[in-house]
Amino acid sequence: MSIYTSNYLSGLRYRKLRYIRRAGGLLFGIMVCSFLVLYVWQRVNVIRVGYEVEELKKEKAELSKSREMLNIEAATLTSPDRVERIATASLGMKVPEECQVVLVKRVGAGGGNVADPAKQARKSAARPGRS
Repeated sequence: MSIYTSNYLSGLRYRKLRYIRRAGGLLFGIMVCSFLVLYVWQRVNVIRVGYEVEELKKEKAELSKSREMLNIEAATLTSPDRVERIATASLGMKVPEECQVVLVKRVGAGGGNVADPAKQARKSAARPGRS
């Protein structure tokens, strides 16, 4: 082998090692960049989801407040005093007299007997505070 051949071979080896090092460095750089891109993407998603959670919490609070207001309104509209006032004023109804009230015993699952209406009327009339 001549000096020229050995210099040529060592030059090839040197270039090959240089290309391998460059490729390794390039691969390492690509890996680092891809890691950074994935990290930033993940952080952006965490922040976006955090904003969505806060918006949903606000919406839940508004809906809870609305629900409470609707419950209050339903209780007001179905109060016995209001129903009685509307029934007497608007619909012309009046409170029934004692003789007009007939109480019926509820029939149970076993098919129990229906109570005597006269006895039920006397029992209800005997209780104080009922009209």
